[in-house]
Amino acid sequence: MSRHDLVPKTFLLHLQTAIPGFAVARKAHQMAIAKMLWSGFTKFREHSHFLGHLTFTHKELDEIFGRRSFTTINSRLRLFNVTQWSADRGYTKGYAPTMVSMQALEAYLGGPFNAPTSFVYGDAKGIRTLKSPLKAVASRSMDGQTTTAWRNAKALGKVPVSIPALRNLRQLLTTFRDRWRQGEAPPAATFAQMPSLELMERLTATAGQIICLASTDVVGVGYVMHHYVQSRSGRLFAQGVSLQTAPTLIKQAALVGQWEYDISNCHFAILDQMAARCGYDCLGIRHYLANKERIRGVIAAKAGISVDEAKVCLLASLYGARSSLWHRGAITEMIGTEAAEDLYEVNEFKAVKDDIGGARRAVLRGWSRVVKGQLINDFGKAISKEASPEDRLAHLIQGIEAMALKTVIDLHPEDITLVQHDGWAARRSLDISQIQAAITRATGYRLEVEGGAVSIDLERYFSRVQNAERN
Repeated sequence: MSRHDLVPKTFLLHLQTAIPGFAVARKAHQMAIAKMLWSGFTKFREHSHFLGHLTFTHKELDEIFGRRSFTTINSRLRLFNVTQWSADRGYTKGYAPTMVSMQALEAYLGGPFNAPTSFVYGDAKGIRTLKSPLKAVASRSMDGQTTTAWRNAKALGKVPVSIPALRNLRQLLTTFRDRWRQGEAPPAATFAQMPSLELMERLTATAGQIICLASTDVVGVGYVMHHYVQSRSGRLFAQGVSLQTAPTLIKQAALVGQWEYDISNCHFAILDQMAARCGYDCLGIRHYLANKERIRGVIAAKAGISVDEAKVCLLASLYGARSSLWHRGAITEMIGTEAAEDLYEVNEFKAVKDDIGGARRAVLRGWSRVVKGQLINDFGKAISKEASPEDRLAHLIQGIEAMALKTVIDLHPEDITLVQHDGWAARRSLDISQIQAAITRATGYRLEVEGGAVSIDLERYFSRVQNAERN
């Protein structure tokens, strides 16, 4: 395990007493198991098919534990219930924490975290303590290339958070979770809609994780360390447990008192202008951009889905979620077969979808920056011409998105606290018109920025998630 594979030291020590047999396991295995459990609530580890299960490839388990050794260790310690994999349906084994693991996790994540903890990492050579904060952005990108593009992003490594707001939210979520477990749903009058027990458990656990991460000796109490790696397209991805991928509700509590911004319809706005440069007029997309709220509402009503689901389906179409109902990862898996069939008959949706296909063909045919069989995006990152059309277009769009984000960081290096691909959080209110002008100068694209003060909106979050869960 590398220096970037971190878990709180107190968590490792807790598992040694909370899980029978854990303390006598090899130190390298203790560290690996702690990391598996600690990362279990991240989006990256969510299983695509089995609810409440995590995903780990057999290759990474073999690398950590030795070839086929994990099964023996798991059987002895009773850590995970493991499902079968399916070649036909295209999913891997699912790993659900057992009651033993869940009780150990909840006992730790429900703790007060009054004293700062250290971070530890390790492998077969031993467990070591992190002595100094990690760099905000790794010097090497995911494809192993050296990058200096984010030299002004030093402040991103230490995100200020509101521990009181997180504690209050965790207490409320714990109350809701425990009532669900007792077979007693929270009072209907509390909120119009309530999400499932599974989501309540995840939210409660993630709140505990962020409170813990805001109580460390390496960056100080009230701050959460973040370490980003640049992707192959130029985007920044936070490693491990982070606020970048935390549920919106947890993020809102953590960032109370700060300001949050995003580029309105970022990817559609970029594609519209990118296609125009290649001779294609996106009438359907432009109509959507000019009337996004109304069109999302019309699509939602006609397809019988929520407005948020309509927004996600439009974006999924941009990135290649096929309309064929058998396709794994298709829109049908997000909204259900019946709603998907209705969705593809909605004229407003078809207009945008047809435009995406035409724009994609025009952009890929007309893209001029091609070197040795590779398309180079505006961030200077390459992708093979053999990649799928959807992947190539995403690479080009995300290059512009990364350029826009870099521009914001260069303009406000001390103010930006967190990045989220097409959005960011800031310590104070920023001049939106100044940011938009800077993005246009740097990228050549006119992008609209929206933002405001961060606040906790449980009603909207629960309503949005409950609508998504019904499918």
